[in-house]
Amino acid sequence: MKLPATLPARLRASAIHFALSLAVFLVLLSLIVYIWYPGALFWVDGGVSGVKILIAVDLVLGPLLTLIIYNPTKTRRHIVMDFMLIAAIQVAALAWGVNTIYDQKPLAVVFDGSAFQIVDKDYLEKQAIDITALNSEGAPLPLIYYSRKPQTTEESVGAITQLFINSIPEWAVVTLFDPLDLHLAALKEASDKTKRRHRENELVMARYRSLLSEKQLTEADSLLLPLSGRFGDGLMVLDPSGALLGSFRVE
Repeated sequence: MKLPATLPARLRASAIHFALSLAVFLVLLSLIVYIWYPGALFWVDGGVSGVKILIAVDLVLGPLLTLIIYNPTKTRRHIVMDFMLIAAIQVAALAWGVNTIYDQKPLAVVFDGSAFQIVDKDYLEKQAIDITALNSEGAPLPLIYYSRKPQTTEESVGAITQLFINSIPEWAVVTLFDPLDLHLAALKEASDKTKRRHRENELVMARYRSLLSEKQLTEADSLLLPLSGRFGDGLMVLDPSGALLGSFRVE
């Protein structure tokens, strides 16, 4: 079968479009990996899915449209109009993709007594809470909290109400959030259990010790706690004061 005479020119145009799209992709990938879904969150709570969306709308859609639509035999005016159409479609798709990834990013991780759970925008919106209200000091997201048990009848009723009306679990009820440093004894106990559970897992311990080596710390200087995500599990490493040192996924 004879190939179209315009195919080489279309391939060149598509390759140029791909190179430009790749530059945009790398910038957005850095945002996802290092800011929106840092550490284990990239693997366990949607970062990988976000990258797949970006690949589809940025690296595939735009260059493919150029390959299909571009025709060097058209007039300059028609070529410009074609590229404007391609750009409009790709920008719209990319804006949708980036907004989806951004809206679903973790805003807080909350220890519920056994593992860190992830709080996203949906949980906060159902409680009429804006993240800026929790983050008056402008700390990097996600914020880290301890979810304490209700201490009064009012708090118990509030937690039950959120569960049955808004499907919000007790650990995601904002009024029960406490700073981690108020619960260090409970975190230490949970950490000891986690370390015993994973002691024989060579891969987990290797990653744990590698992270500690980077921070020039020992196991005695750190807390190791489970992280539960929508797409898998991870482990978070904290210093004895509750400050985050890093995290990694558990395969």
